Amino acid sequence: SISIADNPVTIDSRIKTFVYSNNEIYNVVFNYGYHSYIEFSKGETIKMLAIGDTVSWKVKPVDNKLFIIPLEKNGKTNMLIETSKGRSYAFDLICRSAGESNNDKKDVKQRLCLRDLAYIVRFYYP
Repeated sequence: SISIADNPVTIDSRIKTFVYSNNEIYNVVFNYGYHSYIEFSKGETIKMLAIGDTVSWKVKPVDNKLFIIPLEKNGKTNMLIETSKGRSYAFDLICRSAGESNNDKKDVKQRLCLRDLAYIVRFYYP
């Protein structure tokens, strides 16, 4: 017999799901040196992508995903996307850095700053 303890259900805060609205600007926090991606609906591909700071951010669309990696610590920019399904997306991209520290107050601050960190961003389409 299988018990719940054998198959724990966890919700990882680094996986984000936003309710889609073309009137929303999505704030997404990334970590310096880590890849993340934004996943659109099945079959939805990027037709147009504009990013404010093309030097500090690397983006690569693959199928219905957009892979993102920040190239600079503590960077911030915006990104606009139009897709094959006629949807518009607007993002504020924020990079935080999880540096190492022996200072307890600094460690707490870093944990609080990184709690919004996103590895995967998905959308729910009402």
